[in-house]
Amino acid sequence: MKEHTKNYVHRNTKNTRKSIKQKKTINDYQFYIGTNKQASEFENASEFIINYIKRTFDRGNDIAETLRTLSLQNTERWMPSLKMSNAMDNETKIREDKQYELEYKAKLDEAIKRVDKYQQNLYKSYAFLWERCSRAMQNKLLGRKDFDTKIYNDPVRLLMAIKEHSLNFQESRYEMKIITESIKNFLNTKQKDTESLQEYTRRFKSAKEIMESHIGGPIRLEKYIELSQEYKKDLIEYEENITDKE
Repeated sequence: MKEHTKNYVHRNTKNTRKSIKQKKTINDYQFYIGTNKQASEFENASEFIINYIKRTFDRGNDIAETLRTLSLQNTERWMPSLKMSNAMDNETKIREDKQYELEYKAKLDEAIKRVDKYQQNLYKSYAFLWERCSRAMQNKLLGRKDFDTKIYNDPVRLLMAIKEHSLNFQESRYEMKIITESIKNFLNTKQKDTESLQEYTRRFKSAKEIMESHIGGPIRLEKYIELSQEYKKDLIEYEENITDKE
């Protein structure tokens, strides 16, 4: 009985150590030049890194949302507006206006601090994302023609460039070859045996966004659509509606 208990405890201790050992940290996530394996890991790496920024940066939610959506926040919307009292009684109006003014100053002070921290986090997140790039990725980014003019100190453009190179798109190649390979990569995206549906969906979406960024929009099968019965039916209904309005 004692031997059985000892073995049970030993197995549990070993499994616990194994689970702790397998838990990944920020040091396990980096951005690499694209290969089939590394391209599929871009979304996982970016998601972990953005969550890490959100968790560890001071007021990290704003900059994390910027990186998640790849668009800058409209900081003007954070600014409060000064309310005015609608009271008919002059004494009440003076008292409410004073209260609104105090609330406005407090909210304005908070908004200014938020904007200031957001600007600081833009530069800080750029540095953090840059450190998460492999040496080969950094060299590839430095070799881009638009690095100094558009990417440097801009975390959104940096992450977009990282995304392109993670999916094996090189800025120095012919543009038509880049477009062709982006379409090929999108059409050949399939779920792997060891890949969850969520991971596959993220990778599929990433490949779609890269393709659309290179061709200027989604693929439009105009000839096929125009020949379809649904399109002809909708066209007839549309023309009839226009005629009725006239």
